[in-house]
Amino acid sequence: MAGRLKKLTKKLKADKEVVLAAVTTSPGAWKYVDKNADIWKDDDFVSQMIQLDGVASCEVLWYASNTIRSDKEMLFNVVRRNRVRADLSMKVKEMVLAAVEQDGMLFGCAQDQLRSDLTIAMCAVRKSRSALKFAKQSINQDPGLLEAAGILDNETRPRLSILSVQFCLLDEFTPYACEFVHRIQHHGYFGKFRPYNPNLRSKATCDDSCMGDLDSCKDQDICMRFKFQMDLENCKHQKDPGFMIQFEEMEGLSQGQEIEARMAKDVKLKVFRTFTNKDVFGRRDDLAPLERAVRRWIQNGRTDMNLEEVWIGDGLVAPADLMEQREQRNRR
Repeated sequence: MAGRLKKLTKKLKADKEVVLAAVTTSPGAWKYVDKNADIWKDDDFVSQMIQLDGVASCEVLWYASNTIRSDKEMLFNVVRRNRVRADLSMKVKEMVLAAVEQDGMLFGCAQDQLRSDLTIAMCAVRKSRSALKFAKQSINQDPGLLEAAGILDNETRPRLSILSVQFCLLDEFTPYACEFVHRIQHHGYFGKFRPYNPNLRSKATCDDSCMGDLDSCKDQDICMRFKFQMDLENCKHQKDPGFMIQFEEMEGLSQGQEIEARMAKDVKLKVFRTFTNKDVFGRRDDLAPLERAVRRWIQNGRTDMNLEEVWIGDGLVAPADLMEQREQRNRR
């Protein structure tokens, strides 16, 4: 049934009855459900999904509307299913604190107001750095929070590698990018290149048409793209030219990443683009293919500046259906 749901139209993947039937029969169908559909505003649908065996109830509540996540009884049902000591006499904030002290990812079950609470966010991130994805923009660049997540970057020396990932501090994206950044920064081989994630600073741009250069940038003081362009230039013009690592998630590059790729091409900076079929960054050797590719490039004199794609998913090669999906996106 999971495979059947995967092949259905987007409309059917957002149909309440179809989704419930599919996930009830095969919990694996959960990954193909439309997580942005209006069904997540339906408290009856969410309540039924929470009760299903084989589906993480906390993940169900992650995607529910803020109104549903603000429902105390709904929250209570989820935290109890996750074996958190709680009762309905507790205030909502107390319940959420008890939950994240046990499992940081339960932070995603909190209403938006509590996702803006730095105390709760710190507790959650100390348990699981991936919980950073749920922190709202009002707090998600707090230095203490980034330090707790292990991705605070105080490096001041010139960078030898630039990271291009989906903006991992926005709650729309998966935790993969956050974990990817952390692993790269603390990796035995890649750490020496002082990898830098510009997405930890302001995302403000002067204009949608800006490409970060002097001709198109209208306000260099506030424009993130202009600063990113300078980072690329500095990385390119080191004694030993650096490179950019661009991580493509399963859904493809974000619009911002596509712009960053064009900027790197204009600067003539080498780009290694990893792609995967996983939404969880788990094994220590996930970066081994990327390390081999970078080592090979350096051993060959850093002369090949063409985009190099590196598979870091399950298996030795990317599945044919994934490659077909990527080709279809590239043709649009």
